[in-house]
Order: sequence, then structure tokens, then C-alpha cells
Amino acid sequence: MGKTNPFIITYFFIKPTRKNKTGFCPIFCRLSQNGKRIEFTIKQTVNPALWDQKRQRTKGNSEAARTLNYYLDSMSAKIANIYSGLLSEGFVSLERVYEKLTDKPTKFTLLTAFDVIYEEKQKLLNIEIGLPRLKKYGAAKKKIEAFLKEGYNKKDLNLYDLTPEFITRFETYLLTNNCQRNTANNYLKILKTCTRRAFQNGWVTHNPFEFHKCKFQKIKRGYLTEEEINRIINAPIEDSQLDLTRDIFLVSVFTGMAYSDVYQLKKENFEKGNNGKEWIIIHRKKTGERSTILLLDIPKAILKKYENHPLTAKNGNLLPVLSNQRCNIHLKLIAKYAKVDKRLSTHIARHTYATTVALLNGLSMEVISNNLGHASTRTTAIYGEVVQEKIGNEMQVLKEKVAGTYTYPAALHPVA
Repeated sequence: MGKTNPFIITYFFIKPTRKNKTGFCPIFCRLSQNGKRIEFTIKQTVNPALWDQKRQRTKGNSEAARTLNYYLDSMSAKIANIYSGLLSEGFVSLERVYEKLTDKPTKFTLLTAFDVIYEEKQKLLNIEIGLPRLKKYGAAKKKIEAFLKEGYNKKDLNLYDLTPEFITRFETYLLTNNCQRNTANNYLKILKTCTRRAFQNGWVTHNPFEFHKCKFQKIKRGYLTEEEINRIINAPIEDSQLDLTRDIFLVSVFTGMAYSDVYQLKKENFEKGNNGKEWIIIHRKKTGERSTILLLDIPKAILKKYENHPLTAKNGNLLPVLSNQRCNIHLKLIAKYAKVDKRLSTHIARHTYATTVALLNGLSMEVISNNLGHASTRTTAIYGEVVQEKIGNEMQVLKEKVAGTYTYPAALHPVA
């Protein structure tokens, strides 16, 4: 493959067949680079008899000729300056030169590209993407709109003006406007998805994220201990709505399923294995990954408890799940009743399954990853925290094995 040439060739010409009523021809400008070209009129006309195509200028020394030639010289200089500026930014293209020269926006701006991607994601709602993830696209767009207004005093941005500098400034804006590192990275990842699609579709000729790396901050995930789980199970709760929320929470604790997956749990998600045991088979709403989860006794009893509930009969779901917002409100009260000094949420239930229920009881990271519907065990490692109890148990096993294998005869090696 031959090397690409960053230089842009400017060529002025006329089309003799396109004369106006006075017999003059419009002057065109052609910008060329690596076999691509853009042609446009410069909104100037010339007598074709006076046009010198070799010089790309008009003949004569009249005031009209001098004015026109000065205009062409100025445009050539302007194109050269635009080229130098873009070259210093690292992204030179015909489209960007044309946009800056004519001040005409590209067909696709940053926010219109966002809208295109958002519409695509909407069509995949409940197929490949869940509502919480879709809402994040909308939230990311609002962040970009606010940044454009504050940082650029603009309502939108041409995609060709989306440079690595813009990405860096947007990242700084997020981090200095009440966004934690990982939250900021989520917004940046959504922006990266949109710009990558724009690049793949040929809307732009560069990828501003090519050398950008998101630095995720490792955070300590909260989880419940065995004692705290038992406190929640045995808490004296008489309110039926709180009791329902507790049951939904416990299903997540003992299956690792997210709220959205518990919400849509149906009979067809259950299969019996060769050993007669029941398994929950789901494709995670968020990732689309297949999860295979053994149905433990506690979630089995909870499902049995609600099998004749009016709401389950109506919508076909196995559990009458409340809204996520209401569940989180109820969980605050449940924590109080159970005397658990932790902020309960539907997320902490998954963390508890990965750590206390699964990891501490000997499940491998690969099995836990499958249960949680993760595409990679690296994601699971965030949830399945290696707690001190597991470290202590495994080190005790090591101690016993070493003691039974090696003996240090102190009497044979006295101190000199």
C-alpha cells in the first residue's frame, strides 16, 4: 500500500459551458488529497476570454482583474493557513479544510451522530440493551451539551472539530463537575461509541479516541456478611410491600441476578438438569451474556410463595417486582429493621452473591462470572472481592500442607 500524502492541492478553474446571462463563467475551487477531491464555487465570475487556466488567474491589469486575482491569492493563502492549523492538530482532511474555509457545517454534527446512535439503541431496547443503559446515552448527551455551552459557547460541534484536545477537555470538565472517575469514564465510553461509529460510517476520517485511554479507578465494592444476610432474612417485618422487597432482594443475593433480570424472570427461564436439579437460564438484559444459575433453596421458596400472586398471573412474570426506585426506598427501611449499618441496594445484592455466597463457598471465578453474566472474569473480579476470611482459610490449608511435607531439624543446625 502506498503512503498517504497529507498535502492538499488547490486548483481554480472555470467551466466554459456554464455561462451566466452576461456570458461570464463561475470560478470553481478544487481541493485534492490522495485521490479524493471536493469542488465548489467561490461565488466569483470571470470573462472566459480573459481566464488564464495555466496561471489560474485572470489576464490583464484592469482594476477588476487585479481585484479578482487578489481575491484568489487571498483564498489560496487562507487555505494554506487552515491546512497548517489542522496539521498542527494532527488531523488534516478535505472535509475539515472545506468546512473551515466556507464555514459550512458537515452533514453530521456531534449531537446528530448521538441521535442516530440513540435511535439505533432504542430499536434494540429489551433485546440487546436495557432501559438503564439506554438512559445513560441520554445522560451523556446532556453532559456534552452542557460542556459545549460552557467550554465552546456552542450548541453543537462539527464532527471534524472533535479532536483529542476536545476529549481531554471534556474529561477534565466531567471530573471537575461532580463526576467520579468511573462515572466520567462511562460517559467517555458512550462518546467513544458514537465517534467510532461515525468513523466506521465515513462521517469523519479520523478517530479522536485512537490514543485515549480511560483510567478506571479501582473501588471497594460493598457486600453483606453471612451474619448480615441472616439478620435481613429474620428481621421482623410485617408490612407486605417491605416483605416483598426483602424477598426480591434475597433472590438477587442467592442468584446474583440484576434487578432487571429478576423483574423479567419467567417459567421458560427454568430447566431441569440430568440430576433433577433446577437451573435458571437467562441472557442478561445488560450484556446479552448467557447465565446458568443453580436454583438454591431460598430463592426457590420465595418463587413458590408468589406463584399465585395476582400480578404474576397477570403479566406472566414469576415475581411481582416493584419499581427499582421504590425497592431502593424500601431497602433503607429494611436495613433499619435488620440493624444492618450498610446502604442496601439491588447492586449490593449481586456483590454479596459474588463474594459471600459464591466465592467464600468455593465457587471458582469462572463459574461466578457465568452466573453474573459477565463476558470476562476481569469484570467479575471487581465484584468477587477476595475477603480476609477466604485468605485466612486458604493460608491455613497451605500451612498444614507445608507442615506435613517439610521438617526443619533444629537440633542438627545449632547456632554457631
